[in-house]
Amino acid sequence: MHNKCCAAVLQISAKQHLDLLSGDQCIREMAKGAIFHGLAEGPIRFLPTYKFEKGRESNALQPFYDQGEKKRVPAWTDRVLFRGSGAQRSALECNAADQRSGVRVCLASPQAYNSLMEVNVSDHKPVYAVLAVHLLWYQQQQLRRCSLGRLWQAAAAAAGGSFSSTSSYADAASGGSLSLLLNLQQLTLQGSNVPAALQLRNPS
Repeated sequence: MHNKCCAAVLQISAKQHLDLLSGDQCIREMAKGAIFHGLAEGPIRFLPTYKFEKGRESNALQPFYDQGEKKRVPAWTDRVLFRGSGAQRSALECNAADQRSGVRVCLASPQAYNSLMEVNVSDHKPVYAVLAVHLLWYQQQQLRRCSLGRLWQAAAAAAGGSFSSTSSYADAASGGSLSLLLNLQQLTLQGSNVPAALQLRNPS
């Protein structure tokens, strides 16, 4: 173990740390389909995140890996794995647009998976990923339609179940609008092709 640790540290010092990924157990087992089915991980380009000398100032230019008695081999022990509603085919590309349901997700960019080497409060370095998440348009419409219905129900309850004779309700997602008179104020929900605008004003 001592020799492996020293050899790994030398590789890292020579900026050859990515060569160590060939021995990464997580990548190897995921490639075989043995673990984390349907999950994806972005490309690793950062330094191994373990094991550091806790509390000692360390960064990407001077990574002080622990050289204590146990001689832990530097490794990527801190990871971010993700998936959308379906099995993730690629970390860098959202699942195909023909996926008809659920959430599509991918890395925001190839550089969006990284570590924070300047954090020194642990013998690990924290890892983060910035993700782009896509909702299908009709899911947004369904949520909007549900919100309209709940708004109308809440207004009806507040008015004791009755509105003025001009009150009406139509599905805004189908081109309608919501208009009612309540407590001397007009509550108007309008616009079917853009996010609904809510206006509360005194009639004049």
